[in-house]
Amino acid sequence: MEQSSSVTALTLGAKLKQAREQQGLSIETVASSLKLLPRIIESLESDNYQTLPEVVFIKGYVRLYADLLRMPSQDLCADLDAQYPANSSLKAQTLLPIDTLPELTSYQLSSYLKLPHRTENSVSKSWLLYVLGVVLVAAMAIGVWQSRSLRSTPAEVPAVASSSAQGQNVISLPNVTTTRAVTDVLQLKFSEPTKVYIKDANGTELANTTSKAGDTLTVQGESPFAIELNPAHAVQFTFNDKAIDLKPYIVNDIVNFRLSR
Repeated sequence: MEQSSSVTALTLGAKLKQAREQQGLSIETVASSLKLLPRIIESLESDNYQTLPEVVFIKGYVRLYADLLRMPSQDLCADLDAQYPANSSLKAQTLLPIDTLPELTSYQLSSYLKLPHRTENSVSKSWLLYVLGVVLVAAMAIGVWQSRSLRSTPAEVPAVASSSAQGQNVISLPNVTTTRAVTDVLQLKFSEPTKVYIKDANGTELANTTSKAGDTLTVQGESPFAIELNPAHAVQFTFNDKAIDLKPYIVNDIVNFRLSR
């Protein structure tokens, strides 16, 4: 009596499923370990490749799955090469649902699909150079903007009256630029005899006299000026054609102050 035994070769999917079950792993456990959707594992084990992406991705799945189960990945990929063309239900698909695409890390893709990948160090260096470049350009732009602002905005001296270290009042005129030495003009008109003392910024004594009633004194020099008038109430005072009110600075009918632009 002749005995015949028929041995049915296991498909790729059946081999994967058999190995998984022998190791006591569930589909959910495998999917979580490989960072794939459970239905991708189910499609692999049922040899249902129509729901999966292109064959290059399927080979990536197979390599991952084989490594997890400690199976020879090259042999399983050879099974896929032999089985894939024979599956008449397969059709070329150019558009696939987004959730069927592989959820592989860059390292996994480069390792299993033989694609070149960049190391973390190279990526970090590239980002560092990029950030430094952005910071440098921003710093240069800010510097140019500040330089233009300084050139276009004249310095202004606020109008203040305060006491100096020598006990003199200091009067400053508002909105006058001081970019270079300028000759200033002082004019004093007297309604009664007045002692006058005026010295400019260079230490030049411009006036040291006693004016008579009805006199007009005009002097020129560079501010700040040191000025003393006695009696002060008898003086009408102008600086570069601007009237200066001396009343706030009179003490015992005497003013002793510094006048600057």
